[in-house]
Amino acid sequence: EILSITKEAFVDENVALAYDVEPLEQVIDGLKTALRDRHVVRLKDGECTVEAGFIWSDLLTDLERTSDHCSNIAIDVMESANSSVLAHDYLRHLREDGNNQYQILLAGYSSKYSVD
Repeated sequence: EILSITKEAFVDENVALAYDVEPLEQVIDGLKTALRDRHVVRLKDGECTVEAGFIWSDLLTDLERTSDHCSNIAIDVMESANSSVLAHDYLRHLREDGNNQYQILLAGYSSKYSVD
């Protein structure tokens, strides 16, 4: 989903859609941690091997890095459309100021991709 949103935002120069990427990226960060923690439990319970664990860990890391790249692309789309949008300020504003649209999207993605 993050790849599709990012691609469409980039190709169409759709700034509004670019704003949807960061909340999903944050959910993916959380998923990586949750899925890695679950794997540790499987290892302890003898349900998985260390060898498979290395592959799983690499896969999770690669997917999370992909979402980071999507976030960077989305921010570039925003910066291209509005030179006053600066990446670090934008991300800080989202997280610190409780941006309502960001919080709504974050809650929706968190629910959609819940692993509990």
